[in-house]
Amino acid sequence: MLGPFLLVFADGSPESGVAAVVDRMTAWAGVDAAVAGWVAAYVPAAVGNAGMPGRAPAGAVLAGAQLHGSVGLEAAGLFADMRHTGATLPAVQAEMPADAVALV
Repeated sequence: MLGPFLLVFADGSPESGVAAVVDRMTAWAGVDAAVAGWVAAYVPAAVGNAGMPGRAPAGAVLAGAQLHGSVGLEAAGLFADMRHTGATLPAVQAEMPADAVALV
């Protein structure tokens, strides 16, 4: 599910608050050839680019977690109880990962 997000986030410029996630994702890609291959399959420019193997999966993981949480809360009806609609809280949550890596 996260693969298509890799290309979207590959060119982002993560803010300092996301640096730890980028560092962990870079380390993961550095020690797990399957992860490095997964990133390279979606973002060929990541091969040999020291920063990109961490940026792309960091953004993908952030986006996936945000969307998973939003969909789960919406499916449970919890946003309606808070008086939110698809145009309020879920829309903002969908934009947060893009903001965190300076895509917006």
